[in-house]
Formats: sequence, structure tokens, C-alpha cells
Amino acid sequence: MGKLPGVNPLPTGTVTFLFTDIQGSTPLWESEPEKMAEALQVHNAALRQAIEANGGVVSKTVGDAFQAAFPTAPQALRAAIEGQKALQSAPWNELGALAVRMGLHTGEAEADPGGDEYAVSHTKNRAARIMSAAHGGQVLLSQETKELVDHQLPEGVILKDLGENRLKGMVLLERLFQVAVPGLLSDFPPLATTVNHPHNLPERLTSFVGRQAEIEAVCRLLLSESVRLLTITGVGGTGKTSLAQQAGWKLMESFRDGIFFIDLAPIKDASLVLSTVAAAINLHQLPGKPVKMVLAEHLAQRTMLLILDNFEQVLPAGGELVDLIRSAPQLKLIVTSRELLHLSPEIQYTLSPMRLPPTVSSYETIQENEAVRLFLERAQVIQPDLRLSAKNGDDIAEICRRLDGLRWRLS
Repeated sequence: MGKLPGVNPLPTGTVTFLFTDIQGSTPLWESEPEKMAEALQVHNAALRQAIEANGGVVSKTVGDAFQAAFPTAPQALRAAIEGQKALQSAPWNELGALAVRMGLHTGEAEADPGGDEYAVSHTKNRAARIMSAAHGGQVLLSQETKELVDHQLPEGVILKDLGENRLKGMVLLERLFQVAVPGLLSDFPPLATTVNHPHNLPERLTSFVGRQAEIEAVCRLLLSESVRLLTITGVGGTGKTSLAQQAGWKLMESFRDGIFFIDLAPIKDASLVLSTVAAAINLHQLPGKPVKMVLAEHLAQRTMLLILDNFEQVLPAGGELVDLIRSAPQLKLIVTSRELLHLSPEIQYTLSPMRLPPTVSSYETIQENEAVRLFLERAQVIQPDLRLSAKNGDDIAEICRRLDGLRWRLS
């Protein structure tokens, strides 16, 4: 571990860090140490040249990983691109080209008291985590760096939005962008991150019994490009809310910008629907700017699913939903309601009460019935030793029939 000498002092204040690492280097060091040492010299020369030619300073090396800093984000981006190009065309030995992953992030940074490297900071930590999320040959940028280079991209270079990602050890989600350069590898597997897309879906206090066919049907509809607004209708107690939430959990990986549940039960005034939606997705209203405009701008480029529960009491707000869909092409909505909204883009999914056990049923038929299984699970919260048996099966089946297969729950 050490600092590579450089002629430039360390930039401080707002700094863009470029962190690099050789993917899969440990097995190579173990199996071919001499050849790896030779290849590392080629690697070091290529990266050092690209960094220093663009005004950067190599502030530290850790094994075969570089940490470099730049006064501006465009300089750091050019260094990363030129570094990858140099690595691609370098004269490698029998090991072949080393695959180097890179991460860039911009933020505040100060030199440590000794002055020869940077003090530990959140900026450095994020740069390291972004680099660790990449694959060999891939260059990733944070949102902060992306905004600084957006209008100064080298010719032919584009930034691919990879959505929100939860990086190891980081509490907040990080929106990452991949640098795509003509002539360089641009197709990579999904990022090596624990992807936890943002959501506010409530954790269930009880398990979800049955309705697997219905969940799959709703998910298929939501994954269809033609479906933007899906209304789940049914009488009270059929489980519309639970079905919508379960579909949300199942679809989590399909909506990179999040899935948000909005409970409209406390709302009686239709004019408050949009502000309730904004609050649910943690969007703050700006003074003097209509919430409709704030929402439209925020959702315009996001792939998101909103679940609006109990919409039957705010039906006049339906037109606002159509406007949201029109302004946000990747937005989809699930609405639960006892009544249809009667809107042009609306697709209806009618949820019927749970299938009842037949009036004359065998013990095996009763045992497999979803309504009976649901009753037992809920009843066991109060009476843990309750078990279905040939003796009580008919009585429990009759209770379910009298309840018309409607849901009763503790959550």
C-alpha cells in the first residue's frame, strides 16, 4: 500500500475520485505470480498515463487498485475512458488483458494532516463502493458526477441509466450510470449489488394465504406494455388490498425506481389525492408550484409502480391519474376500488370472494380449501392449539360459507 509520486498536489474542496480495481486478480496472483507482476506493470503504465494526461493525481494504491483524484468531473471521465482504451490495446503477456472495473464519484474531500493522501470521507467511501459494484471493463458514475459531465461528454459517449442501487454498507440508494464508449465493451451482467429498490410496502404481520393464480394474473397484466392503469375491483373483504400488495412485492425487480403504496382510506377530499401521492414517494412540494407539475416532472423519467388503495371515495380524482400516466411513460398504477373509475386507459381485474368448500365435502376437500386455511391461520393467533380435524372440519367449513369467502385479518 502506498502513494504513487506525482508532480501535482492533491486537489481539495470539490473533487472527483476515480477508483479502479482488477477483477479476478487474486487467483492470478496465486497461480501465475511472475506473469501477473509483469502484467501489472503494463496496467500501471496505462492507467498512470491516462490519469496524469487529464490533470489527475494518483493519490494512493492498494495492491493493484488505484485511487486518483481530479479537479473536475470531465477530466476524471476522460481519464477513465482513455484508461480503458489503453488497457484494451496494451501489449499483454500470456495472461491476456486484465479486466479493470472503475467507479467515479464527486464530492467534498480534504487532505489528511500529513498532506500526502486524502482523509477518510463519505466521498471516498462512495467512490470505492461504486467501483466495487462494477464488472471488469465497466465504468460507473454516481448521480453527482453524471450531472457534472452531462453536457461535456466526449463524442459518441453516452451514459446508460442503471437505476437506484443499494451499495454495500450504504444506507441511501445510489443512482448509477454506465459509461458507454464506441469500441469498448458495453454489455455487462446486472450490477454486483444488493438491489433493494425503494418501496414503502407494509410488512405483513400474517402470511398471505392462497390467491396465487390471482397474483400471477395481476403481475402478467402489469408487465404488459399496454396496461398502464389496472383497477382491482370487488366487494369489501375480498382481499383487494392484500392482492395489490403481494403483486407489488413480486414485481419489485421490474420497477427500478420503486413501488409505493398510498392508502387513501383517510382521504375524503379528491383534491388531496395528488399531495398524498407526493408525500408517499417523499416528494416535497415547492412554494408556488402546483403539486401536479412537481409530480409530473419527478415521474417523467422514472420506472415506478404506484398502488392507490380505497379509491372509491375519491373517484373525481381519476382524471388526475390519466394526466400522470400521460406525463410519465414508464409509470404504472394499481388502483383498488369497489367501483370502476371509468377512465379510457383503465383495465379492470375483478376479484371474487375466496372459493368456498362445497356443502357436502370430504375432510380432504376441506383441508385443501383456501378459505378454510385462511380461517385456521387467523384463528390460531387467538387459539394456537386449534387444528383442523375430521371432528371440527364440517363446522369450520360452515363458518367459511357463512362468511361468503370474504377475508378477515389481523393486519
